[in-house]
Amino acid sequence: MTVAFQVKESLSDMLESDLAAAFPTTVAVCLSGVDLLLPTHPAEAELMTFASDLRRRHFAAGRDCARRALAQIGAPAGPLLRRGRAPAWPEGVTGSIAHTEGAAWCAAAYLGEVSALGIDVERVRPTPPDLRRRMAGQDERRAIAAAELRLGDAAAIVHWSAKEALFKCLSQAGAEAPDFPTIQVDLGGAPGPQGALTYCLAGDHRPAASVELCQGFWRLFGDLVFVGCAIVPAARSATA
Repeated sequence: MTVAFQVKESLSDMLESDLAAAFPTTVAVCLSGVDLLLPTHPAEAELMTFASDLRRRHFAAGRDCARRALAQIGAPAGPLLRRGRAPAWPEGVTGSIAHTEGAAWCAAAYLGEVSALGIDVERVRPTPPDLRRRMAGQDERRAIAAAELRLGDAAAIVHWSAKEALFKCLSQAGAEAPDFPTIQVDLGGAPGPQGALTYCLAGDHRPAASVELCQGFWRLFGDLVFVGCAIVPAARSATA
């Protein structure tokens, strides 16, 4: 039995609740497996006309998660098409979709709750040295090596996934995301397979929405890494 099947059939409610609670404000979260080709709206299916079977299954699972997350917050029903390469969320709503081998998930919220969202999910796997050089500077590579003492191969994947989620979050905020090696990620010191994420930048590069505004978290479930981050409006942060 794969982790993806367990997520879908027996542990999805618990994991969804845990991921939703990890966000700094009210966010709807839904998970799905990707083993079956789930039904999609005909207008959504047209977007995948020439895609491979694997890509269609991932796309359909992500849209299934998105529909359920949008329903949770009471957003209007309808096909979730595209605006550029990103989903075209209903007016007044923001969200993020992520999928990998065996699992897909979505986070969605009203813009009054968050300014931007970014999520990712990755399978734990070894990361070759050339990939580490592309994703992290020298200081951060040393931090990854130290984190591997307690997390093994998951340490580098959490760092990578954290930057993928941040990239999505900054893109939603209308900011140009800096290069991966410029971003530094602190996984927090909490024991166990989870933690809060702190972002900062090396050097003088500052995007329009500073990475320091992004509040993030990570969870390790079996061999799956889940990462979420959000930018919360200043007024909302003050009352939280």
